[in-house]
Amino acid sequence: MYATGQGTSISQQEAYQWFLEAAKRGDPSSQLEVGQRLISGNGVSKDFTLAYSWFLVLRASQKSFQPDDWKQVEAAMEPLEKQLEAAKKLEAEVRAREWMKTIAQSEMQSYAKQ
Repeated sequence: MYATGQGTSISQQEAYQWFLEAAKRGDPSSQLEVGQRLISGNGVSKDFTLAYSWFLVLRASQKSFQPDDWKQVEAAMEPLEKQLEAAKKLEAEVRAREWMKTIAQSEMQSYAKQ
């Protein structure tokens, strides 16, 4: 909605926040969008380490993605893997593990409510 102005005014910052909320709940398309926005700075300050962490979450989760989507993830990760220093990669891995725990907890709560 906010990304395209559908029914509201366009706000890339608001769109990022909504994509982030969905990403935290385990939505792979939103995780990809958050990572891409963190690289481009669309609606959020650029943060390559945080972007890399979301791509690691995607890679680890093995969610059902179309082959083209996986190509996007790999294409985004490749330059980050070359660019980021070892310490930043480690930081991203720690963040990715934290997000995966948060996502797992969210999924468990959803199942418990059913």
